[in-house]
Amino acid sequence: MPLPRSSKISRTIVSTAVAVMSLIGSNAGAMAGEYKLQTGDTIEFGIVGYPELSRRSVVDLDGTVVMPVIGNIEARDLSLSELRTKAAAKLNSKSIPMPKADGSDNWIVFNPDQLLLDVAEYRPFFISGDVNTPGPQTFRPGMTVRQAVTSAGDYQMKRVRVDNPYMLLAQMKGEFDSFSAQVDASVLKIARIQAQLDDKSSFDVPGQKKAQLPPNSLAGQLSHLEQSQMTALDSDLKKEKAALELSIQKAGRRMDLLERQQDTDRQGMKEDVDELKRVKDLFDKGLIPITRVNDAQRSVLLSSTRDLQTSAQVAQLELEQVQLDRSREKLDEQRRIDLMKELQIEKVNLAQTRAKLESVISQMTYVDALRSDMAAGRTQKPKITITRRVDGKSTEVDGDEDTEVMPGDVISVDLGLNDLDKAGLELPSAVAKP
Repeated sequence: MPLPRSSKISRTIVSTAVAVMSLIGSNAGAMAGEYKLQTGDTIEFGIVGYPELSRRSVVDLDGTVVMPVIGNIEARDLSLSELRTKAAAKLNSKSIPMPKADGSDNWIVFNPDQLLLDVAEYRPFFISGDVNTPGPQTFRPGMTVRQAVTSAGDYQMKRVRVDNPYMLLAQMKGEFDSFSAQVDASVLKIARIQAQLDDKSSFDVPGQKKAQLPPNSLAGQLSHLEQSQMTALDSDLKKEKAALELSIQKAGRRMDLLERQQDTDRQGMKEDVDELKRVKDLFDKGLIPITRVNDAQRSVLLSSTRDLQTSAQVAQLELEQVQLDRSREKLDEQRRIDLMKELQIEKVNLAQTRAKLESVISQMTYVDALRSDMAAGRTQKPKITITRRVDGKSTEVDGDEDTEVMPGDVISVDLGLNDLDKAGLELPSAVAKP
């Protein structure tokens, strides 16, 4: 189809397009001619003079990218210049209708030189190992491993890289001693609780006898306190049991008295009933006045009321005896439930404290290594390993902080912390060992 005069692009516009394309292409730098596009890269597409056709598209899993006018185009494993040449060839054969004021269509044919193509955003790279924020990171052209580590929150132990590791080591030693004491206290408390669950009157320190602990040491003092608490708890339990037994005995004596009173009341009520019957017989014969009958009836009413009151007291006391018996049975059960709950809580506390202690040991080890490096005038450098995909294959190479990063790289950082010697930083107290 012949190109309408109104839609022809002048040489001036074409020259401008080339200049703009050169400026945009400079964003990728020298790597634009070498870097091969991969899934996850974002391509920015544009046509000079038609801003409404600008779009950003991501290279899909199948390796294609969608561009206005052009449609789907294979982009994976192509350099940006190769993709631009391929897209320009397709654009050269494309035309689209543009509506005119009179409602008819004006077919627009594009010149390949109008095409603007650039990488808007590269796929991320990944960093793992001894950094504070491992995972995917945003790529920037020209980025080095040193900048990549900074984007990942710096080295994991950067916070201990201080001017004076001697002072920091002293501070950590205080935390180490504090956590060690807490571990000792938890271990002794667990031993005491377990002994109580086993119905023992004393407990043994894990790994040794209590007599072997120096009495003036912290572990010895803690052991003495736990034994004193165990004795006090056992004494309190015995007193509570004795109080319950005394209450049960008193309730039994009260029951005996009430039962005797109940027998007396019922005997009196029987006599009052017999008397009422005799008085009624005499009244029927006209031998006594009606007042004698009324008195006999009141006596029967009073004796029956006393019997009812006594029966109510007996029932109440029977309920009280049942509750006392249940309390006596429940005392040992509730004590065992409370001890098991206390044991569970203390075991969790011990695990948490040991984890904190191990963390302090790791930090002390690292700071001590820094101190040794400072004294020897040397600096420990991280080991950098980069896994990079080249020609469709993954290749592992050694790098350093000045190595340039490429999109999709997997960077592994190793500060060598696991290789440091931890001798001399074991738990100082025998009871603190697992």
